[in-house]
Amino acid sequence: MDFAVESAKKPTDLKDWMMISRRALFLAATPGFFIAARAEAFLPEGNVRILTPVPPGGSPDLAARLLADKLSAKWNRVVLVDNRPGADGIIAVTALLESKDQFTLLLAPSGMLTVTPLLRDVPFDPQKDLRPISMIAADYLAIVVPEASPIRSLKALSEAAKLNPGSLNWFAAAGAPMLAFEAFVRRNQLQSTYVPYKGGPDALRDLVESRIGAAVVPLAVARPFVAAGRLRIVAVTNQERAPGFAEVPTAAESGYPELAVEGMLGLLGSKSMSKVLAQRISEDVLSVLSDPVVRAGLLNSGLRAKGSTPDDYEHYLTGQRAYWNSEAAMQRTKN
Repeated sequence: MDFAVESAKKPTDLKDWMMISRRALFLAATPGFFIAARAEAFLPEGNVRILTPVPPGGSPDLAARLLADKLSAKWNRVVLVDNRPGADGIIAVTALLESKDQFTLLLAPSGMLTVTPLLRDVPFDPQKDLRPISMIAADYLAIVVPEASPIRSLKALSEAAKLNPGSLNWFAAAGAPMLAFEAFVRRNQLQSTYVPYKGGPDALRDLVESRIGAAVVPLAVARPFVAAGRLRIVAVTNQERAPGFAEVPTAAESGYPELAVEGMLGLLGSKSMSKVLAQRISEDVLSVLSDPVVRAGLLNSGLRAKGSTPDDYEHYLTGQRAYWNSEAAMQRTKN
């Protein structure tokens, strides 16, 4: 008999009272009972902060602001976006870990957690220190050059770099985009120089002025410059062509499969966050990402909504670590 129905009945004698009491004690001893009750009544205890490792205008920032607006309404709490750019994401992750707050979150490119630790020493362990909550969106990545440049394809970019060794200065977002472009440089035997920036917007301002020759950045960041006629997209790194840019080929279609990579933005908390809380936040994020307005807003920014459970996001990160660890080892061997 269902406990709620059983409890609603008016007990007629001591036997009835004892039966109901035993049933209540059994449920109270079941771990999932109070977990479910807490989950049902879930609300953040105060304001929520979403850290991003990029300046305003970067794709994690754009996604965070769309998410914050809807979660704020859903939770009836202030949800702030806090930009902490620089140091390949180390500044943002450090701020998360130092906050010691269950409701300080991080929205970041997954490559920052799977590839960056392969390229440089970082003062944290992504697997031990961070709690995956949900994937947020697949990020279309664009390879862009100045509009004033005569280069209109990846092949032309490669040929120009070969004709003028050392002339190609480039930027790629930290993580998988950077490792992929390094593979492109190595496999095509190009002499080039990587130029570091805090984020894509800073790099693109120099790219517009031809201070660097190419960049691999989220489409969301490049789109306004392309629309203004200041930059040109020569390829996207994703497996499929980007919405709104059907004429732009993928890197694989252009003959450069080493540049085939898809960014993935995800939401994380510190490892001190309980699995129950991560699951509850994930459920609300999935609800927000199912909103047609949010999905359209992401797509217009060059992102494709892609929510997940905490377990699925953790599984994705594990697979990406294995893949890029293998790729990095291959590059070290060939170098």
